[in-house]
This record gives sequence, structure tokens and C-alpha cells, in this order.
Amino acid sequence: MVKLGFSTLIQPQQEWPDDVDVPNSLKRVLSATDPETFLSRLDQEIGKWIRLLLATPYTPVHKPGVGQDWTIIGQQGCGDLTMNEWNIAYICSPATENKPRLLYLHEEFLLRTRKRRYSCLIKWKEDATFRGSQRVTIEDVRIGQFHVFGLAENNPSVVLIDDQPVANQIEFLVFGRRIIRNGRLVKFEEIIEQFNDIRHIFVLPNINPRDGRPRYLFSQEQHDDVWFGEDQLLANMNLRRGALHTYVSLDRTLCGASKQHIIESMRPLEQAGTYQKSSTYPTQPGQWRFQPGDDKFVEIFLRENIYPHSIIGLDGEGDLISYAWTGNYSKPPGWTIKDSAQLLINQNTIEPPVQDALLIDEGGDVFQKVWDEDEKKLIKKVPLKGGRRQIRAAFFFARKTSST
Repeated sequence: MVKLGFSTLIQPQQEWPDDVDVPNSLKRVLSATDPETFLSRLDQEIGKWIRLLLATPYTPVHKPGVGQDWTIIGQQGCGDLTMNEWNIAYICSPATENKPRLLYLHEEFLLRTRKRRYSCLIKWKEDATFRGSQRVTIEDVRIGQFHVFGLAENNPSVVLIDDQPVANQIEFLVFGRRIIRNGRLVKFEEIIEQFNDIRHIFVLPNINPRDGRPRYLFSQEQHDDVWFGEDQLLANMNLRRGALHTYVSLDRTLCGASKQHIIESMRPLEQAGTYQKSSTYPTQPGQWRFQPGDDKFVEIFLRENIYPHSIIGLDGEGDLISYAWTGNYSKPPGWTIKDSAQLLINQNTIEPPVQDALLIDEGGDVFQKVWDEDEKKLIKKVPLKGGRRQIRAAFFFARKTSST
């Protein structure tokens, strides 16, 4: 057995030159400050991609001869596909040799999908009749039992809408969280279970900021961000729903955080004006306090987070709307998800206003390219953040360039 000292493997890297494009996953590995953390992060990153390769069927997005008469005029990320629960897709088109493919995360237990209803963007085949002449719609679908039990892959009951089998009429569908329905904002308590990262909704204090790491939390040294309350919110659906409307009580001892940990983690948020300590019950978003008489509980009215995201929707005439923004996390200028939805349904912003829309991506996956007629090429309107260079999937928008 040959043992190598940590310093002979790699030196921990904390700062990155502006002109060097380094993926976040590699930054996470290379910023480790001890060999145990380095090897643990390396194993996590490698294992994650191996599991994805084993669990996800290969589905090409382009084959020679497909799309030769079309010009791509836009591109938008769909990076959550097969990365998180709920994020599924179904494809049966020339790109898959007209063979059906269902894409999903390995942990998306198929028996559970029979009970779930997925809000999806659907592109119908040219000869589809289910929605008349409409070729793109947003629908609530279920995955039928024929797929669950591996029977009759080509059976139309693989995809159901209102219990009607429609898979044989679909070219592709892809999931997104429905935030606009019939021109109105969807109540977030209806969709909050579909968020795997609760920071996309709420501003959470980081009790393990970079300065001073590692800290002893969750009964062990922590070298990464630790978001206070995240584990409690994800474990309790009613707590998440309640946090949308009022203050909640979070137990700091469940993550091993001292009272001082909480005070220090709240300080930068207070300086930024995001949170304010209160002497009474937190009745407004952004207020917090330690519970009187038992300071292991933190009473906090969580503020909705400003977080980069992208949306695809349909206006009243059935035209596709592609929307994306990126900027600083949790800091103005920017929009919450609700802000963006309200923007799209406002008649003063867009005419006709958006009638139905899906939240597609958040965070580092968000990007958008648009065709520039002068330069005759796609230009980056919203670039990828954080050095990310690859995503799992993307939407391409095209227009016909010939009469054939």
C-alpha cells in the first residue's frame, strides 16, 4: 500500500482567477482543506455522475437529417431533468428513432409516479388530435401502470391526461413546476413539495460561512455551507406550507448550532436589510427572535428568496414565452419566483399576457441564448453562472428556413 500526503495530491484552492472557467463541482473538490474531505467530495462527485449514467437511458437530441430545414433562434436550460425528483421527460420522436423514452431520476420510484400528477410542457405530434390544432400545451399528466410494470412500452397509456391515454400522440413532454394557471398565480402551498432545494423559495441563514470553517455541526466537522432550518423544512411538509404565510419555530439544536452560531449567521443578513431581530412575535417577513424562555428555538418569518430562475409559458394566443434572469443570490436587483410570475401575467408587461407557465430551472442551470439577426448567430442573453459549463438538457427554439 502506498500512502500519499494530502499536500502531494493537491493544494487546497480557495480563490479562482476571473479568466479561468472552473466548474463548481471541481471547485468544491479542490477547495478541500484536509485529505478526508478531499476524498469524500471526490467520491461524491464521481459517484453522482456514475449513478446518473447507469440510471438514465441514453437519448440523443439530434441525428443527421433531423432539423436540416430549421434555424435555431433560441436556447434555454433544462438542467434539473434527471437531477432531482419530479423532473421527468417523455420523448418519442425522430431523435429517438420514434421509440419511446421516459427519463427520470433513479430515486423517482416509478410506483410513486402513478400517484403524482406532473405539470408538463407538451409538444404534440403533427397528426395529434387530443388538443385539436394546438401543437404545444401545458398539461397535468400521470405516468400509467403499463410503464411501471414494464409492459407494452408503446401503449398510449404510458402517459395519461384526465385518465385518457395520449402517449402515442406526444413528441415530447418535460416537467416544470406550474406557477401560472389560466392567467393567475398558482398558490405555492400547492407546489412547494416539488422543490428539492428550499433555498429557491426562502432566504436561509448560512451557519457555516466560509470564514471560520470547519465548524462542528450535525455532530461532525462541516466544511461546506449549512443552511439553518433546511433539514427541518424538507422533513416537514406542513412546516414548509406554514412558512409561506407566517413565522415558524426552528430548533437550532437539531443541527448542533449554538446561540452564537445563529447570531453570527444572521448578522450579514441583518446588515443587508434582509432580516431584522424583533422583540415581539415575528409578524412580518424578515423578522426573527429567539423564543422567550427557551432560546433553543428560533422564531423566524422567512423571507422569499431572490434567486435566478427560468420560465417557459404560453400566452393567450398559444405562443411560447421564454423567460430567464440571473444575478446575485438573495440580493437586489432581482426577482422572486412570484415576482416573475406576476410580471408575466401583467397586461402592462406583455401583450397578450401569459396564461400558463412552468418554472424550469433555478440557480446555476439558468441560461438563455437568442438569435441575433445582425450577427446571424445565437448570443448569450443570460449566461451560465459559477463556472458551470455543462447541463443535462436544454430547450431549442427553431423556425423554418425553407419551404421543403
